[in-house]
Amino acid sequence: MSVELVAGHGVRIEGWPDLTYGMPVDEVHALVERRTALHRRGWVCGLAWTRGWDLGGVSVRAGGGPDGLTSTFDVDRRTVFQHAGREGLAAHQPVVFAGVDVFGWDAGEVVECLRADGHYVSAGRQIVRVGAELCLFRWQQSIAPFTTASLTLPRS
Repeated sequence: MSVELVAGHGVRIEGWPDLTYGMPVDEVHALVERRTALHRRGWVCGLAWTRGWDLGGVSVRAGGGPDGLTSTFDVDRRTVFQHAGREGLAAHQPVVFAGVDVFGWDAGEVVECLRADGHYVSAGRQIVRVGAELCLFRWQQSIAPFTTASLTLPRS
């Protein structure tokens, strides 16, 4: 199952209806509960609400402000390293932005590919911003792939 982060839109999960910016929290909750179990309502700095669930090798979270509308999506690797067939680790699950599997390649290769595709990329040691919407993060600089992707509706 793949997860696609779509700028200006939201998240596409293979086999699900799209989760979009502006979707009310009750709709997010109902859509997710029809397909899998919600596992947390974790607090995230700057958000009034969140809903989280697991999809194989990744966890997904939707959240928003006090208006109850979705303005951010986070996807986290459930394990830092994912190798198909290794005991105790889920197989790799694609998390795609602009045609690039952001968890499937080393961070440097992801940055290079997105830049070559014409995206504005501001790269730090652990945090990389892609345009105004996407933030990619890895827990430690020594970990080659990104471990978190946050898609946020740009403020107007």
